[in-house]
Amino acid sequence: PFSEPESSAVRDFMAQVLPKTAFSTHSTAGSYLMPYGYNTSPPAFEIYSEWASVFLSENDYPYGVTFQMLGYTSCGTTRDFMHSEGIYGWTPEIDGSGFWPPQSTIFDLVGENVFPLFYQSWIAGAFVDVQSHELGGNAIPGETMELTVEVKNVGVGATAENVIVEVTPSHPGITVSAPQSYGSVAPRSRADNLGTSFEITLDPNFTESSFELTLVTTQDGIFNDQMVLTVQTGEKEVLYFDNAENGASNWISSGTGILWSVVLDDAYSGTQCFGDSNGGNGENNTQNSFELLPTFDFSGAQQPAISFVSKYSFENGDRVDFQMSLDAGISWQTLDSFEGAESWHEKNYLLQNLQGEASVNFRFTLFNDSFIPADGFYFDDFEVANYTNGILGNSDFEFNVVGVSPNPFSGQIVVKWFDTVDFALIKVGLFDLQGRAIDMKLGYGPKEITINGLENLSSGLYFLRIEDPVKGQFVQKMIKQ
Repeated sequence: PFSEPESSAVRDFMAQVLPKTAFSTHSTAGSYLMPYGYNTSPPAFEIYSEWASVFLSENDYPYGVTFQMLGYTSCGTTRDFMHSEGIYGWTPEIDGSGFWPPQSTIFDLVGENVFPLFYQSWIAGAFVDVQSHELGGNAIPGETMELTVEVKNVGVGATAENVIVEVTPSHPGITVSAPQSYGSVAPRSRADNLGTSFEITLDPNFTESSFELTLVTTQDGIFNDQMVLTVQTGEKEVLYFDNAENGASNWISSGTGILWSVVLDDAYSGTQCFGDSNGGNGENNTQNSFELLPTFDFSGAQQPAISFVSKYSFENGDRVDFQMSLDAGISWQTLDSFEGAESWHEKNYLLQNLQGEASVNFRFTLFNDSFIPADGFYFDDFEVANYTNGILGNSDFEFNVVGVSPNPFSGQIVVKWFDTVDFALIKVGLFDLQGRAIDMKLGYGPKEITINGLENLSSGLYFLRIEDPVKGQFVQKMIKQ
């Protein structure tokens, strides 16, 4: 294998410098190749995919073994040799229009691969990221809640020294206890502040419905990582929580290709999460779903909400939809779609428009085309909750105050007030399931407001929100024919 002077020189050089990680850069597929090139089974996939989901979130390149990314196998590659020598090796296939891209594109192509190169050098030593978090208590004005933060040294070559975690609130009405020292964290190890949690205190006059907390990790005073959390105010009742540590018995997988399951490759908290392809990338020409079996009754809920933490990597044309059903799974409507690539981030969905719904189901659905199967979708710490207090909840709005017609609607919606205060400013808004405004109108009551031009709106479920400064706020489900 080392019959040529060039390959022998590379071998001898690596024997001298003993690198922990390395790149062997090629062009022009726009993907990152991991070992092995000669077969379809990636070694140490849990480590390679953990890193790649971070450093490739900057450029959306998919990653995997050669056969998955390029459609053929390759023997005797540099990265395979490096991995056999205990070096984590990648082959970046730089994107572009050919092996000799136009000069005008060079800076952009280089720029989108700078962060992966930096990250590869960081993890060759020590690099501390936010691994997981847990909030204890309720975010209520005048009260204090606790925050536990777990960090991980994702590097392989050195112990992280003088690790500090700092939490910064987004609002002056929130105070947070001082930054905390996590000491030294060995390579590939975790540490947390359980028992000395951060204290998050809300001012008694705090009136916002939510706020953000930015978690920052440093080692030896140098910034490493940050994560932003959104905290909903109110007293939280957890209706369902699943961190995958007890398996997938509350979920059902269906469809084609590799089915969803518990995933051991990576996890946000604990050692397990859920995903569409455990142990490697997915398959082409796939459509399958992962449905949560419990049905939720929001008929008495004030502010239902869903949160989870997710990461994903998709080739162009592939995606996962997060969906809900209001008719026992007969039809599904998409709440959110995930495309491209993103490392672990928290997702939050306020489902105030589902107040009064007695039968709500949720699922994730994967769509893969016939081109390149990427790593896919992971999620963890899935939670369904109901918040109650005066900040998040709608004030009572008497149903006989307002008339809405027709429902179902086709081209227009007419809103009438039968009992309000003269010259009160009335706000009417029509929203889709993702909370995006379709149209907004203002009027002074008593009056009627008409929303026109809805003929080309897609059929399905919408929500009409009516705000009266005297009577409060009212949300009405609307069906577009």
